[in-house]
Amino acid sequence: MFKKTLLSISIIFILLIQGCATGGKTGAMISELSEETLISSESTLYNALEIGVVSGGKATNPAWASNVSNENFTEALESSLKLHSMFNSENSSYVVNADLKKLKQPFVGFDMKVTAYTDYELIEKESEKVVFSSEIITPYTATVGDAVLGVKRLRLANEGAIKANITEFIKQLVHYFSEPPVPEPED
Repeated sequence: MFKKTLLSISIIFILLIQGCATGGKTGAMISELSEETLISSESTLYNALEIGVVSGGKATNPAWASNVSNENFTEALESSLKLHSMFNSENSSYVVNADLKKLKQPFVGFDMKVTAYTDYELIEKESEKVVFSSEIITPYTATVGDAVLGVKRLRLANEGAIKANITEFIKQLVHYFSEPPVPEPED
């Protein structure tokens, strides 16, 4: 009887220490400006992108583990594109679709390494052709130094993985559109 009571108290104590899981916060997932992501007003990307379909996100169950919802992922992607002078909801030339295929998360651990797997595509509105597509895989590790509570550490790792993912997407876009176009072979 004593062992069962002690075990029950220990489980309740662990649950109280862990806290409740919360979803990824949009502001923590916004890509920052960098040398590699700057564009000029002459760039093809300048005020040229709108958000299309964003899928794959999951709502967070507070009793289980942190996740990133479609809404938060969409807001972070849109805010990142705005910050980089690429977003235009009214008169865009391209549509960005993003599918968060997986957030690979640890079950437990001191260092929480989360890897985000996302498929992006850029569709030219006029021709409806996919002009750019990429599967982007980005890991991010949150340590005990970042947060003592495991649920918070997992949330931070989720946010870091999504931020790195969006940043890599923007870097790839900038690089792709800064390269001279390769002419299509004639039939």
